[in-house]
Amino acid sequence: QLSHLQQHTRIHTGDRPYKCAHPGCEKAFTQLSNLQSHRRQHNKDKPFKCHNCHRAYTDAASLEVHLSTHTVKHAKVYTCTICSRAYTSETYLMKHMRKHNPPDLQQQVQAAAAAAAVAQAQAQAQAQAQAQA
Repeated sequence: QLSHLQQHTRIHTGDRPYKCAHPGCEKAFTQLSNLQSHRRQHNKDKPFKCHNCHRAYTDAASLEVHLSTHTVKHAKVYTCTICSRAYTSETYLMKHMRKHNPPDLQQQVQAAAAAAAVAQAQAQAQAQAQAQA
């Protein structure tokens, strides 16, 4: 097995000894693990499954990115009171609400922010309950 330094030097030398054998694919990789992950794309193999929504991915990194969309931090809890579009922050909601140009914009944003605070508290409580289960 190669040392980390030896693997790293392949970045600079351009050495890609792990070649994809799939017909028509000319990709090559510096590490065997990257080739193995790439092969899953050809095989349509998606062993990394989300426990929340059952979406599946070919590699752990893609699943990790997806899982962050389920966290309370990324929850879309700021909802427009006019068209019901949802956003992850009060700033995004305010930018959106300017498109509607209502005369009482500030009041509507404050109402949406209050509703978001309640929704976020509920989402945190639900996440804690799931973590304890």
